[in-house]
Amino acid sequence: MGRATEFIIAMGKITVLNKTLVLLLAALAIVLTRSIGGSHHTDLLAYTLRDGPGKTTLLMYDPRFGVSLPVHTDANASAIAFSFSLEGQLAFELGSDNVGQIHVWDTVSGQSSLIGFSPVPQSTFPTVWSPDGHYLAFVFDVDGKDEQLYVWDGKTTINVTPDGLSRTASIYSGIAWSADDRLAFTVFYPHGSTPLDDPDEIYLWDGKTTTNLSQNSIGHDTYPSWSPDGRLAFR
Repeated sequence: MGRATEFIIAMGKITVLNKTLVLLLAALAIVLTRSIGGSHHTDLLAYTLRDGPGKTTLLMYDPRFGVSLPVHTDANASAIAFSFSLEGQLAFELGSDNVGQIHVWDTVSGQSSLIGFSPVPQSTFPTVWSPDGHYLAFVFDVDGKDEQLYVWDGKTTINVTPDGLSRTASIYSGIAWSADDRLAFTVFYPHGSTPLDDPDEIYLWDGKTTTNLSQNSIGHDTYPSWSPDGRLAFR
């Protein structure tokens, strides 16, 4: 009985090792194929899978191999925020065990980067990449009351939060990049929950400064959208 049990356990270990080896080989094949071929245009699909209460896994699917690879698992999260650039860079939050960190994986080169912060925020999550993949916009929340908007350029982080709004803004949404790397976004205010009752407004970061584009002091301006030739529309 003891030998049979040992055999079963050993077989289980072999099965796990075989599955792990298959995943590693598949991941290596994906990276090598994209890196050697210099291809930024091979389709990859990133998605999340919720497995039971509180456990979420971020996976990447490559249709050439018909394989989904687990990228990151958080056993204490109902969701994992992520953003996939057109250049093959996958940014995702590391979740409850690594609060305040964003991982960036380049599926073309296989290189990884970690965006960390001090002081450690309550949460931080990626929102959207610029079209050329040079910038990543993300939200940084220190204590649930101090939400800020940042941009990462691959080396450094840039705070693009409008002056004086980090303690009053409820959320940054409608975040949109132009073809020439200008960032437009909506600042929503917590109407009715604070003495302030300012209308929602649109701001623009041009690479150097952040400017309020809203002209109506009492109207709500939301959800900016860029045209291919660089014109901005909003409602």
